[in-house]
Amino acid sequence: MYRRISNIQTGCPHNITHAFVVESEYEEEVAGLEKLLHRLLPSRLRGEWYKGTDTFFEALDTLVKKTNSGSSSYEEIDQLPDLNAGPELEIMMHRHNFNFMQICLPINKHIPITKAAKKIEPEDIVQQLRIQLVSV
Repeated sequence: MYRRISNIQTGCPHNITHAFVVESEYEEEVAGLEKLLHRLLPSRLRGEWYKGTDTFFEALDTLVKKTNSGSSSYEEIDQLPDLNAGPELEIMMHRHNFNFMQICLPINKHIPITKAAKKIEPEDIVQQLRIQLVSV
């Protein structure tokens, strides 16, 4: 995680002030969630970067709130282009037990990430990101 944040910081002109991690018992669930977020979030600039528009934050809020509930409707699933029986579909159709955590920055390389993080509700992630965008 330390290396990942360091790599992201290298490509970002702003200091990273907030970092979040999603944990699950199953690694493939987290990979599926990341693919789903990349597929459904609007305002993608390139790679991991998105423009922090109201539309982006509304979509992110909706997605993270639905993450553990598996409450996506048939219409939402049907609207996705090229969605096959991959991990994104599984994430939308079933309940999950993701843990969302906020990492305390700066990261100490000698402390496990989970010990340097606190549990956070998904909608609080979106709220903190919005506040950070306004203050930049």
